[in-house]
Amino acid sequence: MKGLLPFVSALFLFIIPTGLQAAALRVCANPDNLPFSHDGTPPTGLYVDIADGLAKRLGMSVEYVWQGDYSQKGISFALQNDHCDVYFGLPRVSEWGQSYMRLSKPFLRESYALVVPKGQHVKRLADLRGERVAVQFRTPAQNLLATRDDLTTVTYSTPKEAMEGLAKGEADDAFIWGPSAGYYNKVLLHNAYRVIPTRGRGLDWPVALGVREEEAGLYRAINGALPKMKPLIARVAQAYGLPQGTPLLITTPSAAALPRPSKSASSAPTQPPAAMPLVLLAEAAQADAASGPTTNDHSAPASATDANLVEEGRVIFNSNCSHCHGPNAVAGDPYMDLPALLREQGPDMDSFFYHTVTNGIPSVGMPTWGPVLSHEQMRKMLAFLHAAQNKRFGIGNSTGDTTTPTSTK
Repeated sequence: MKGLLPFVSALFLFIIPTGLQAAALRVCANPDNLPFSHDGTPPTGLYVDIADGLAKRLGMSVEYVWQGDYSQKGISFALQNDHCDVYFGLPRVSEWGQSYMRLSKPFLRESYALVVPKGQHVKRLADLRGERVAVQFRTPAQNLLATRDDLTTVTYSTPKEAMEGLAKGEADDAFIWGPSAGYYNKVLLHNAYRVIPTRGRGLDWPVALGVREEEAGLYRAINGALPKMKPLIARVAQAYGLPQGTPLLITTPSAAALPRPSKSASSAPTQPPAAMPLVLLAEAAQADAASGPTTNDHSAPASATDANLVEEGRVIFNSNCSHCHGPNAVAGDPYMDLPALLREQGPDMDSFFYHTVTNGIPSVGMPTWGPVLSHEQMRKMLAFLHAAQNKRFGIGNSTGDTTTPTSTK
């Protein structure tokens, strides 16, 4: 037996790369982002459980650097200043390739998911015709469903709120981030719903580890270990309720873009909407307008003093826009407050309104409403917004503006 000890020791050193023995795997993670990571009482989260298994396989201890910043700036700062060695769950797409880190082999594929009652037959989005579908604000799923007039969307701030809305009967189905949908379906709704993963442009992608560029040995060791961890990863994914089964293929418009690194946001990149930088609606729309030709295809709005027109516009606004911009266009968030935002446009208010509503601004979560709302509905909403602006600021289109708005549609 004693004769075997040198051989076993040598074999151990061969399996575990030099420099990793007894070292700590330092993992940057969000302290409150279940089902992915949590620094308090169990459950600790999908990525934490996988990180623990990876460190054990590499013969390392593991240390967690708890920070909520998963923006491009936050990741860059943490890795370049040697605060941690790896980030879990970064999209394995070209937009996330950065000079300060290497992306490992993918270890999971994550996607948006349809959440439907058990027993409901769903093979395509059209099977949800006539139903109320919960979506999360500023997501590719919201943008996609905004192009359909055969269903109604009910918008929520988070996937958890969307699932709670299902439980309360506020919506019939949901189209939200899959890992969160599966997790909350399991822990909150006791698997009352069927969670179907999807495939489509901007709806799914592989996720990997971002490894600090200087850690070449660790990067090679992680890539060598991940294939051997497939059984563990599968068990952990199932334990946290990640969607299983055959994905539903969804054809998506080009507006549902792949996740991009953010320069300023602070949530995990596996929540793509929150990873987008918050840009002023006016700035984004002006940038879009400058990128394409304009055509005169709208008539001027009717006078905002027309009480019937204003009331019809108010009803249309509250039915389609109040979940983001506030009931009756009263919003606490200055980025969402339309009367104040449109006031800044001055004489360009009407053309700005038509362009933004028609074409949307997907990068900041503004859906494309051109295929959904008719020109007459937009005209009535604009009359309502003029009236709301006049009531608040003493300005508005009270004489019948003859300006012909423009559009890039």
